[in-house]
Amino acid sequence: TIRLNHIISDAPTMYTSPTEVGNLIINSPNCTINFALPASLDKIKGNLTVQQMGTGGLTLSSVEVVGITTMNKGKLTLWTSSFYDDIIVDTGKVEFWSSNLLMGNFVSTAQDTTRVMGALTMYASGPQQIQCGGPFTVDGSGVLTLSNAMGTYFSGAISLISNSNLVLSGGSVTGPGLFSYAGFGTLNFVHSSEHFITNTE
Repeated sequence: TIRLNHIISDAPTMYTSPTEVGNLIINSPNCTINFALPASLDKIKGNLTVQQMGTGGLTLSSVEVVGITTMNKGKLTLWTSSFYDDIIVDTGKVEFWSSNLLMGNFVSTAQDTTRVMGALTMYASGPQQIQCGGPFTVDGSGVLTLSNAMGTYFSGAISLISNSNLVLSGGSVTGPGLFSYAGFGTLNFVHSSEHFITNTE
């Protein structure tokens, strides 16, 4: 387990270049900077827990997270990363850029903001859930793909704006969730299997 505590205005330096770590815990309530983990790090074998980041943020690029990702306060920016378990956001901001894979559930609260600016694909061998307590937008040319043959349960609201896309490529989407469209946002069915959507506007 690696703990990064009391980061304020200087990015942490790792004197070795690990490719894998176990659990990673960050607790820096007075952090004012945005920083990235070392480029050599490509796998977090346990949980990623961001307890507090103040007004700062953390960037992950090309990292696999095997355990649960928890974002409690601060900003988490994700580039081309894979998450094999849940992402749970509580009073934080999450942005997905480039191409990302989520194989667990996504849960956020009313205090959270989530943006898909690149691509986010949800896929797993079992049913998944998207529980959006706060604003969730797919923006720019962002693409949200729901590709779960076992089905996806969706609650809350997801807004597609600008030239963004929602792609349904497998299974059903059920629950009280609401998709809304503005600008040139589009909904794409990419195969002939039957889809069920409870609310689409």
